[in-house]
Amino acid sequence: MDSRRFNKLVEKVRWVRNHKVVHDRICYGDIDEQQHVVSAIREKLSVNQEQLADLIGVEPEDVYSWEDGVSDPLCAEKIVLWIALNYPDIFLEAANRVRLDR
Repeated sequence: MDSRRFNKLVEKVRWVRNHKVVHDRICYGDIDEQQHVVSAIREKLSVNQEQLADLIGVEPEDVYSWEDGVSDPLCAEKIVLWIALNYPDIFLEAANRVRLDR
């Protein structure tokens, strides 16, 4: 992961932490569950794969491969996905702030 991509992910996590969002843990052990989680996030946010990739700060190919079960998100990406799933409004606000700062 390049430093720019990492910094985008860290910024989103910091924003949520600074806003005192309390979160539970979610298990991503089952690849079928992972595929379902990514699809559920896209549905919840009303975005396509390319738009989700842009919001998270990854390549569209990453989102394609997560949903196809070809690869698994990195740990930092899983955190961002968890935030998007459980706190979509906060995620969108944080993602849009990061995008405006680019």
